[in-house]
Amino acid sequence: MTGCYYHSIDAQGRLFIPAMLRSAFPKGIAYCWILENHRRVINITGDDNVLNMSDEERSELLCGIITLHFDEESLCLTDEMASLLGEDDVVMVGLSNRVEIWPRSVWEKRLGEPATEEMLKMMRDLGMC
Repeated sequence: MTGCYYHSIDAQGRLFIPAMLRSAFPKGIAYCWILENHRRVINITGDDNVLNMSDEERSELLCGIITLHFDEESLCLTDEMASLLGEDDVVMVGLSNRVEIWPRSVWEKRLGEPATEEMLKMMRDLGMC
């Protein structure tokens, strides 16, 4: 599961999860956590092995591991998660066995400059995003 996908959180706090990323959540459950060193990034995975983190790994968590359920095509974020992101426009980045959810402005700043639609199309065409 790889790639990056631009979406918005709707008024009900739901985030559409693209089919390519949904396949990583075969049980319809997402385990979510936030690492202290990335306070505005939400990590999600369908792998329940995350529940077996070592004490050292758990010490990096800003909060505990939260279990969320999918409805048909979306994930309902908690109010705290939506507040943490701070904006409705987000980028979901597939990283092998997990997905990171970034505020779009933070993601683009991390890339060094705002991503234009043309640049995004070119990156998608090349399989980079």
